[in-house]
Amino acid sequence: MITEVEGAEREQVIQWMEEGRDVLGIIIRLFHDFDQLNGPLRTAETECQRLQAMLSEFQRMSTLAESLNRECQQLRNEVSRLQADRARSQKEREEMAEWFGALMNEAVGRLRAGQPAA
Repeated sequence: MITEVEGAEREQVIQWMEEGRDVLGIIIRLFHDFDQLNGPLRTAETECQRLQAMLSEFQRMSTLAESLNRECQQLRNEVSRLQADRARSQKEREEMAEWFGALMNEAVGRLRAGQPAA
């Protein structure tokens, strides 16, 4: 049974141990870099969530604005229709007043024509 590592094998074990120290140093730096980047990443994720909430609110408001614009246009159309109806009704009243006035004038004229002269 060989209990001692001899010659080339010993050199290889020493080389592996030295390389292991280098690899361990790299792993430690990676963990440190991860910790350094993790804070800004969490901040960016929080900001992203905030912006997504704002975007959702903007989309909701945009949909509401479109709906209100459609309703406003419908109301404008209704006002235009009512104004046209009002103008038509006003014209009809004026025509009826003229007709009634002419009828009354004709009736007064007939009554006067039938009265004896004084």
